[in-house]
Amino acid sequence: MNKSKNKNFYNVYFSENIDSRPAFLAEKTVFLVSAITFVATFLTFLVFEIMNLKGESYLINLLELFIGMFILSFPLIMRRLNIYVNSYLAILWYIFIILSMYVGANFELFKISSVYDKIVHFYSGIVSAIIGLSFVNFDSKNVNKFKVFVITLSFACLIALFWEICEFTYDGITGDNTQRYNDETNSYAFEGRQALLDTMLDIIVAFVGALITSISLMFINNKTLNTLAIKHKDKVLNDIEDTSINDKPNNDSSNKELTNKENGINEEIKEQDTQIEQNNDD
Repeated sequence: MNKSKNKNFYNVYFSENIDSRPAFLAEKTVFLVSAITFVATFLTFLVFEIMNLKGESYLINLLELFIGMFILSFPLIMRRLNIYVNSYLAILWYIFIILSMYVGANFELFKISSVYDKIVHFYSGIVSAIIGLSFVNFDSKNVNKFKVFVITLSFACLIALFWEICEFTYDGITGDNTQRYNDETNSYAFEGRQALLDTMLDIIVAFVGALITSISLMFINNKTLNTLAIKHKDKVLNDIEDTSINDKPNNDSSNKELTNKENGINEEIKEQDTQIEQNNDD
């Protein structure tokens, strides 16, 4: 790897040494659209808050949008810290933040539609399982596929549990109803199993999404899985060097094989010439 490529290895958006040009363009487009959407909505609510146009407070919306913009930028922030994030994984992350923190939380679609809530939780299981690849050691040539399955599924389940803890804490602080323990239509609290229904369904659909993803990852080659893993820049550079070293003997063997073939042809030509000279002498 030359110095110029090494110097530019961590572009804010992508690495040309790892991610393809289409992946870079796709990620850049998705991020810019997402960021512009967040900023435009933030400024709109800020104007509403300052001018008090509708007679209600938008401070919660502004706080959610501000936090959302920060979390949206995680892949970019990590790259600034020399941590590699694959462009395709970054795209999945941007979409997840838009669906959850922008559409779901800020515009309260989580409250309006329980189906939408479950779709986002299902999608979170998929993204979490792929992020879980970062905890798999791909240094070994023969990575145990069952190990990949267990680690990615376990990590996704941990994230699903953490999400519900966050919702429970948020409801306790703000008095909101993100876990749907209250019937807001008739203004009464659910009891027994009904009070746990939304929380358990959220965990179950996230588990199903993670399970499908973890099983699918078992059938993907280790080289591809390794590129999806989040890791330090130095580890990525070492992987590139190791790959080039491993490929070199193959090229040498091919050259030797070609040389041997050429030598064999030359020997045949010499034998034919010798035979012709003997025939002429006779």
